[in-house]
Amino acid sequence: MKQEMIKLISENQVIMLDTSVAMDDQFKIFVDAIEMPLMENRKKIIVKSAVWSELLRHIGSSDPVKQRRATTAVDIIGLHHNIFEIGDSEVNAEKILRAFADAEFLADLMIHKSCYTQALLTNDKKLCRDANKLNEQESCLGKQISVYNLNAYGNIEYCPYESEVDNEENKNPESIVYKGIPKESCNLIPIVSSSAAALTVGVIIGKYGKQILKLIKDVA
Repeated sequence: MKQEMIKLISENQVIMLDTSVAMDDQFKIFVDAIEMPLMENRKKIIVKSAVWSELLRHIGSSDPVKQRRATTAVDIIGLHHNIFEIGDSEVNAEKILRAFADAEFLADLMIHKSCYTQALLTNDKKLCRDANKLNEQESCLGKQISVYNLNAYGNIEYCPYESEVDNEENKNPESIVYKGIPKESCNLIPIVSSSAAALTVGVIIGKYGKQILKLIKDVA
């Protein structure tokens, strides 16, 4: 097992998944590699309700790349329920449209910092920096928050806080991924290629379809 993966599992009581990693093309490789170690240690990766909602929203994106990646992510998570724990799968139309996981991550990391060790899997540069900065908060001491990135080979890499790179990053503040309410209009009646994703999305659309269409019209 890779050293970084051993460290992730052994040193953190809570492991959380960001949308950016779930929608990475190497996500399946990572899941296949970490599945057995997680099961052996009786641990799961938490998929927050906001992340789940973001994935469902991106499935309805007008961007075919986002749509494909989100569909694949939902499919993978659905097929590996033994290692993923969805915080609240009972999402509604408004949550799907307005979910913003970053704010929830930062709030939860800070609130639970004194209770247990936490790890965040993200490829979002801004979120990575902000989460790491919580370790520097002198007014709120607690346990270590660890941040990991997923690289181009499907391996995780520890991403420590390095204050000296802040100024350089601020000059070029582009993040890697997909967060917040997309600028493009959402088409939440996607063409879903996989059975697991189709079942999940079908339930959401069937239950909240009218609400979603109404909200889209209101937002427009």
